[in-house]
Amino acid sequence: DRFLSNSICRRAKAALISRQEFQLCFITCLVIAIKNRGGMSVSSNFISKLLCHGLYSANEILQVELEILSGLSWKLNGPTATDFVHAFLQLMPHQKTEKVMESLIELAEAHVEIAMMDYVLALQEPSSIAYSSVLVAMDCMGCSDVYISVWMQSISILTGHDAADSRNEFVRRRLIEITPFTQTCFCYSRHVHKRCRKLL
Repeated sequence: DRFLSNSICRRAKAALISRQEFQLCFITCLVIAIKNRGGMSVSSNFISKLLCHGLYSANEILQVELEILSGLSWKLNGPTATDFVHAFLQLMPHQKTEKVMESLIELAEAHVEIAMMDYVLALQEPSSIAYSSVLVAMDCMGCSDVYISVWMQSISILTGHDAADSRNEFVRRRLIEITPFTQTCFCYSRHVHKRCRKLL
């Protein structure tokens, strides 16, 4: 959408007129999304031969990729807070069962959703929202202080996030303040609350 609405870019104008140009732009945007979000390296030759059945050459795809990225001023969406939640939770000490981890993920994602509905928090960095959401979720589930401390130490070493950082502390406090389920030990729903308590 952002690329096609760019009235300055010649390729964007052509894509709105020509079906073939639109298809080439669409395929190239798919390649960009796979590289950006999927973390995969995709060969233009592979795309040209298998996906396009030779309709577009590898060089055409590369050229359009550069035009699209230039047309967007190289401004692509980075990882979301939910992406950070999953990445941060991969650094958890592996003492918890799969069900506990699933509940923790579900709870942290619920906190991220709540944060995104709050104007003040929506302006914060996605990694700070994710970090604070995981901390609040772990607190809700009654994770031990030692367990939380080990995780926080891993996060601090690898990402530089620290609970004592004023930005993270602000996000965590604000998240607790706006979370509607504070009376039920920060659990998102009775279903999750029951499951949390059973697993602990």
